[in-house]
Amino acid sequence: MHLRIIVVFVVLAALAPAASAQDFQPTETQAKCIDRLAALNASSEQMKEGEEKKDLGPIGRIVALGDDCIAALRDDPKFTAYLDKQLLYVLHAEEAEEWTEDQRHVVMAYIAIWVLTAGFLAMLFVRQGKLRGEIERLQGEVTRAAREAQKK
Repeated sequence: MHLRIIVVFVVLAALAPAASAQDFQPTETQAKCIDRLAALNASSEQMKEGEEKKDLGPIGRIVALGDDCIAALRDDPKFTAYLDKQLLYVLHAEEAEEWTEDQRHVVMAYIAIWVLTAGFLAMLFVRQGKLRGEIERLQGEVTRAAREAQKK
């Protein structure tokens, strides 16, 4: 995932110099490019369960935008900065989703450790009870043997 972020930033940095995305008003071509990019992101997110996910990746998404969008990215640094900021939000959302899924695995691991620990403690408790019973039985036998020895 980190490679995706690096690739997106390298491509965007290579296409145009840094510029501010503030007060950006896209042209008609740029608006179409933004819509295409949104559609590409939506189509990769709205895959049905069991359907093979065909994620284009950052480079694939840029290439899928078409030559007119690539030219717009190259020619207008403000447009590039705007898309850079938008893609950054998308990538942060993907990272957050991935981290959340990973966090579930950590929680499941902790649950498993606690269940195993509780099981081990329960096993020790049962074994301790059996040992106490065995000690009482042996004490009873020793007491009986001592009484029989005194009677003789």
